[in-house]
Amino acid sequence: MLRIDRQLVKNFDWVMLVAVLLIATMGLVNLYSATYANRAAGNLVFLRQLFFFLAGFSFIIIIHLFDYRLLLKWNYPLYAMIVVLLIASLLLGDSIAGTQRWINLGFFRLQPSEPAKLMLVISLASYYYRKDTGRGFTIRELLVPIGLTGVFFVLVLKQPDLGTALMFAGIFLSMTLFVKLKWSTIGIIVGTGATAVPLGWRFFLKPYQRQRIETFLNPESDPTNSGYHIMQSKIAVGSGLKFGKGYLKGTQGHLHFLPERHTDFAFSV
Repeated sequence: MLRIDRQLVKNFDWVMLVAVLLIATMGLVNLYSATYANRAAGNLVFLRQLFFFLAGFSFIIIIHLFDYRLLLKWNYPLYAMIVVLLIASLLLGDSIAGTQRWINLGFFRLQPSEPAKLMLVISLASYYYRKDTGRGFTIRELLVPIGLTGVFFVLVLKQPDLGTALMFAGIFLSMTLFVKLKWSTIGIIVGTGATAVPLGWRFFLKPYQRQRIETFLNPESDPTNSGYHIMQSKIAVGSGLKFGKGYLKGTQGHLHFLPERHTDFAFSV
């Protein structure tokens, strides 16, 4: 007979669950609006996302029943598995819009860089938990976290996907801020970062990647080409004023002035 652990139910973070479900539901509502104008393809995108929503809800329950402390034992093998998937996406993955980010599994495309974000969080948390002595981490002790982050960063940058690669750097920096560091370590990190940014801009980034960053900072400089998406998204947001035009009544998206409205520019819808 199946028994429910009452203590498990009692200690469950119901507020967090409700918040996650509300945010996910808002995402589905937004996605339907973004794909509404293109009925045939839009319905397929929406239904696929609805399936992932239901699958994700089931995954929440499974994760809650899972003893997370096992990740301390298995985090490095899981990390290695993600590395293999990232390499496979580079060698065998589908090329879409000039990038190789996806592995075609038949019934859906797997993007290894997405689980890699979670895996990096788990790996860094495991390392900091194991190695924390309370005296503060030295730069030598941070070499492993830097290496774990660097492998993902380089593999994703090769796809190429600069945005996701920078997210790995952000994960490393944000998590490292919550561990105790020696002042000398902080100085080295700040100095290295200040040196790496201009060098990376000059020698590491490709011209189109630099152009994307420049366009993000100043989209008005090229409103009909590289800045078109951002300009149209600003027009879409501004045309709604304070309260919007109403559900399914947005003009910029439904009249196809706003490309990629169901992905990068969903907020503008």
